[in-house]
Amino acid sequence: MSKNYFTQETEDAIVAYNTSTDFEERSRIYSDKIHYAFFKLTQNIIHTFKFYNTEVENIEETWV
Repeated sequence: MSKNYFTQETEDAIVAYNTSTDFEERSRIYSDKIHYAFFKLTQNIIHTFKFYNTEVENIEETWV
């Protein structure tokens, strides 16, 4: 598995998501192909810029 979380496949999925008008298809595309990339992106932003000031005790609670 590639260490890259945002790939050409992810970009293609975003384009497909944006062009689709079917709610179920959009939901499937997002959950299967886009969600993980956005999850990893936000994790990296939080850790890179040290956005640890939250009102929760465990930062992982915000990732659910």
